[in-house]
Amino acid sequence: MATILKKINHNTILIEDDGEEKMVTGKGIGFRAVRNREFDMKFAEKVYTLYHEENSKRFIQSQSSRTHIIKQYI
Repeated sequence: MATILKKINHNTILIEDDGEEKMVTGKGIGFRAVRNREFDMKFAEKVYTLYHEENSKRFIQSQSSRTHIIKQYI
């Protein structure tokens, strides 16, 4: 089970599951959400994993280097 970190609105909460922060959406899941309580994933409609900034920087760098290589051959 996951732990609720923050209620964003009535349909979205932030949880910690297996050491990862995840954003969970579902109809009314935030209505009774309380910080530090357990959250059962069976109520989630969609789950979004929040990536660390370092991983996103690596992705952006790899994408920009590919664009640079493509521009060289055009």
